[in-house]
Amino acid sequence: MRTRLGWGLIFHLGALANENKATVLKHAARKRVLMFANDVPVPICLLTHYRRDMPSLMLVLDKLDRFSLEHKRLITLPLLRAMISDSFK
Repeated sequence: MRTRLGWGLIFHLGALANENKATVLKHAARKRVLMFANDVPVPICLLTHYRRDMPSLMLVLDKLDRFSLEHKRLITLPLLRAMISDSFK
């Protein structure tokens, strides 16, 4: 059974560099139509304050989306700092 399942193509996926993770986060935020203020470097903030694996970063992006909807505000640096301080309590 193992040989029959293993006959197909095999792709090796390497870990993303931080620049690529930032690009993926920007793309995911754009797909969700997240509204950011112009001065917010969200991917860099998320990469410096949270775990750097992609599943964790995507969960944080979900949390940021919910947090901004709960507060009915654009995502700004003060809102991002409030979410970060709220998550470390």
